[in-house]
Amino acid sequence: MFREYFGIEENPFSNTPDPSYLFLSERHQEALAHLQYGVNGTSGFVLLTGEVGTGKTTVSRCLVEQLPGNIDLAMCLNPRLSEVELLATICDELAIERKDCAPDSVKDHMDALNRHLLQCHADGRRAVLIIDEAQNLSTLLLEQVRLLTNLETASTKLLQIILIGQPELRDIVGRNDMRQLSQRITARYHLDPMTRGEADKYIRHRLSVGKLPETLIPPAALSIIYDYSGGVPRLINSICERCLLGAYATNTKTIDASLVHTAAREVLGNPASKNGVGSAWLNRVVVAALAGLIVIGTVTLSQRDGDAMRAFAATVSKPEVATAAKLDPKPTPVAADTRPQPKLPPVATQSVTRVDAIDPSLKVVSRLIAEGLVTSSKPARKLSQVPIKQQPEKAAPPPAEPIQTAAVAPVIETRPDGPLTIETLFSRPDIRGHLDGGVAKLFRLWGHTTKPLSGLNPCADAEAQGLRCYRGQGPWPKLAALNHPALISLGKTDGARKYAVVTALDGSTVTLEAGGRKIVTDVQAIQDLWSGDFLVLWKPLASLRRNLRPGMSGRDVAWLKNRLGEILKIPSPEDGGAGSQKKEQDNFFGDDLKKRVIAFQQSHGLKVDGIVGTLTRIQLSAVIGSPNAPPLLKQP
Repeated sequence: MFREYFGIEENPFSNTPDPSYLFLSERHQEALAHLQYGVNGTSGFVLLTGEVGTGKTTVSRCLVEQLPGNIDLAMCLNPRLSEVELLATICDELAIERKDCAPDSVKDHMDALNRHLLQCHADGRRAVLIIDEAQNLSTLLLEQVRLLTNLETASTKLLQIILIGQPELRDIVGRNDMRQLSQRITARYHLDPMTRGEADKYIRHRLSVGKLPETLIPPAALSIIYDYSGGVPRLINSICERCLLGAYATNTKTIDASLVHTAAREVLGNPASKNGVGSAWLNRVVVAALAGLIVIGTVTLSQRDGDAMRAFAATVSKPEVATAAKLDPKPTPVAADTRPQPKLPPVATQSVTRVDAIDPSLKVVSRLIAEGLVTSSKPARKLSQVPIKQQPEKAAPPPAEPIQTAAVAPVIETRPDGPLTIETLFSRPDIRGHLDGGVAKLFRLWGHTTKPLSGLNPCADAEAQGLRCYRGQGPWPKLAALNHPALISLGKTDGARKYAVVTALDGSTVTLEAGGRKIVTDVQAIQDLWSGDFLVLWKPLASLRRNLRPGMSGRDVAWLKNRLGEILKIPSPEDGGAGSQKKEQDNFFGDDLKKRVIAFQQSHGLKVDGIVGTLTRIQLSAVIGSPNAPPLLKQP
C-alpha cells in the first residue's frame, strides 16, 4: 500500500539482495577484500564472521558477481550434512561425475574430487568452496573440511575454502581440539555493524535509489533508527519499511520520532505492541484494507450479508476498541446496530460509516476508496465463513431483495491514436513498467506464474518450476543468439526507469512489452536507454542437466555427441563390430566431442573454450528446442 502512497515502484528497504541497492560501508569493503584475498591466494582458509543481519551474505554475493572466468565455484548453503553428503554437494556443484562413487564412501568422493581439481589445475582453472552458516558444521564435518586442504600440488592448494558464519564460529575454531583447523586460516575478518554515520548514509542511499526524498527521514529520526537497530542493516531495513507503512497509515509525508518508536517496537517485539497498544496505526491499516476490500468486492448484498460485514469489521477492530476503553473513562459503546433496517443504503456508504464508527481515526478507509488503492473485484462470499459471535435468535425479517445496481462497465484503457513509443512509455504515468510486472510477463511467456517480488527471489521461484535464470550483459546480437525473451531495464538521465520484456527481435526491429502495452521500435531508439543488463529464463534440456567438460563421462556425454553430430551434420562412423568399445568411447568427453563443442560455439558467437557451460547449454536449448520455450527471433 505505501508504494502507491509515496509514488514509488518498489520497496526501498526490502531485505532481498537487490544489486541496485548495494551499499558497501568501509567494513563491508574490508570484508570483501579478505574474501578476494582468499580467492586469489594459494593456501589455507578464509574466515568471515559477523552478527546476524550485518551483511555477510551480501558481501559473499558481491564476491561471486566479481569472480573471474577461470574460477569454478562450489557453494554449500546447508551445512547440516554428513561427511559423504558434504562431499557429494561439492562434487555436484563442480559438475563432477559420481557414478563410480559408492553412495557411502568418503574415499570414492575424495578421489573423484581430487582428479577433477588436478585436471582444473592443468587447464589453468581454480576452484573455490564457500560454506555459509558454517557455525552449524559438526566437529566431524569441520575435520573433513580441513582435510580438503590436503588436496594440493607441490606449490598450491587445489581448493580455496571460505567459511562464513556467526560469531559462534570464531569460538568453535578457537577451541583446542580445532587448533589444526585454526592454524590453516590465513585470513580472518569479523564484520561489525555499521557506525552511526555509515547507517545514515546507508538509509539515504536506499531512499535515493528508491526515488524518495532524503527529508522523508530527518536526522532526529535517523538517530533513533540507529539506536534501535545498533547499525545492523537487516534491522535498519525492517524498521524503515515499517516506518513507511506507518507514514501511509497516518497520512504523513515525514517520519518523526514517535513514528520510529512505534515502528521499532513492532519490529523488535516490544511487549506493548503485542498487547495492541503500540500497533494502533498498524491495526488501522489492516482494518482499512479489509474494509476497502469489502466495499469494492460487493455488488449485490443481502440483509444477512450486511450484518455479517458489520460484525466482521467489529471483530477485526477489537484490539483498537479495547485500547480506547483503557484511555477514555467514558468510551462510546460499540455494539451491533440492532435498529430495524428494512432497506440497506448503498453499500459503500454503509460500510465506511460503520468502520468510522468503530474508530473515528480510520479516515484512511475513505482515502483507500477515493484514490482507488484497493481494486479487488473478488466477491465477499467468504465473510460468512468468518467466526462471528452469535446473537440471540430474533424473528427473521423477510429476505431483503438484492440491491439493484447499475451495470458496472469494465474499465477500458483509453489509448491515443498511433502506436506507443519509447517517449510515451516514459511520459504516461498509467503505463507503469514495474519490475514485478516485467518478471510476471517473463514467466507467463513460459506458461508459468510467479508471486510478487516482495521477500522472494524470482530465480528461486523459477527453479522451483523447472526453469533457470541467467543474468547477463551484452549487445543485441548476444540476446539474439540466446533466442529467449529477456527482461531489460530502461533508464533516462533524469532517473526515470521502466522495465520491459523483449519479446521479439527481427533484424533491427525490437518488440517490447511494458505495463501491458506493446512497443515496436528500432534497436537504436533504445540503445542509449539500455545499460546492456538482461535477465532470461531458460529450461534445461532433459538429457543435459549439468555442465560438461573434457574428461567427464556419462550418458549425457553420449547424447550430446550425437545431437551435435546432427546439428553440425557430421556422419556417424560405422560400428565395425566393436559395440561395447564404441559405447564406452561415446560416453567419454574426449577430443572428438571437444572439437564439436568448439564448432558449435563458433557458429553461434559463443566463447570458444570447448566446455559446455551455462551459455552453451542455453544455446543448445534454443537450437534443439525445449517444450513451450518461447522464441525471441521471428520464425522463418
